[in-house]
Amino acid sequence: MNTTTTTLDFPIQVRNNVHFMLAAFAELTDSTLSRLDDQRGNLLMAVEFGLNYPETVEETGKLMAMVYPLIERRGYIHSWLPVMRRAVQLVSTPLLRLRLQSQLGHLLSIERRLDEAIQVLSEIVNTPTIAQDQLLAARAHFRLGNAYYEKADLTTAEEHAREALSYFHTTRPEMESSLHQGLVNNLMGQIDQQRGRHEQAIQFFQAAIHFFASCGDITYLAGAYSNIGFSKQELQSYSEAIDYYQEALDLLTGTTSEFQKCRVYLALGDVYYDIGDWDRSEAAWKAANSPFMQQSGNNYLLGFVVCNLALIKIKREAFEAAIELLNEADHLWMDGEADMYRGHALETKAKAYEKLGELDKALVACNQAERLLSRFPEFEWAQERLADTHRRQKRLRQQLDAR
Repeated sequence: MNTTTTTLDFPIQVRNNVHFMLAAFAELTDSTLSRLDDQRGNLLMAVEFGLNYPETVEETGKLMAMVYPLIERRGYIHSWLPVMRRAVQLVSTPLLRLRLQSQLGHLLSIERRLDEAIQVLSEIVNTPTIAQDQLLAARAHFRLGNAYYEKADLTTAEEHAREALSYFHTTRPEMESSLHQGLVNNLMGQIDQQRGRHEQAIQFFQAAIHFFASCGDITYLAGAYSNIGFSKQELQSYSEAIDYYQEALDLLTGTTSEFQKCRVYLALGDVYYDIGDWDRSEAAWKAANSPFMQQSGNNYLLGFVVCNLALIKIKREAFEAAIELLNEADHLWMDGEADMYRGHALETKAKAYEKLGELDKALVACNQAERLLSRFPEFEWAQERLADTHRRQKRLRQQLDAR
């Protein structure tokens, strides 16, 4: 075969490869996600080549939209963001382009690029074409609400979550509709949770469990169980909280949902910490710090792992080691719009400095924590940390004045 023929045949080979991927992974279960994960290099190559030829762009866009759960759940965001941006520019089918743009916005949220995510998703909900597909509109409003939630704007987050719920009065394919109703109910629960309305939050999470169970999505189902666990923990029903976290972990056993496993282990460690079981707390937090997580590049979640392990160091009076870990957590959170948690790390650092007798450094850390935590008046958790900070500030000032 001569070079000309090979060059002419190459787009056909690309199209055949895209068709093969579409057929092989048309049904995405956790089992097929594992097989797809093994083929992720070939998949990315197929997509990159597919976007190079006009005759394969649309089918490549369909493939990207279909395999999105792999990108989201396994965290392959850095490598996929550039091709997702290209696809949004190149795909000409309006609804497919909007679907890809919605996925792009959600990836940006996961990456903590929240301002850009909000811009991308706001453009979708304001596009007249969106009215042609109400489920697509609901999904976009949910993702925009989620971005605002991560931005700590609970009022706007709730507005978009309720807008998403309003679309579900229409008849949709049962599985797809159930999944997204579950997601929106879960978000509504998280919003109430942050406002301290835990009984109301649990009702939303229970509704989410119903929807996730009906469509068989184990990862999101486990997340909803874990969320109930957190509300039970805040209501000081610690035994129930542990049961819900363990149920979530049992569901995730054998799945590829490593980020969700990390979140649940972090939460389980929290409840053991609250009841004073430092050994189990540390064991759970170390389990959250899996080899996958260490290599994932997800600095946001890794920040929680490091910060929490610092709490154990403080309990064991290893204060200098705790301060090193807290500095690392602050660095991990620096670029991820995580100022509320940076405030928590600083407040914890103040505690360590106080234990070491370095009161000036403790007060500096307290003042920095106060500036960050005071920016989140809607978040009950942040306000509790802020109250702790104010008590520590008062005590430190009194001790320094008495010198």
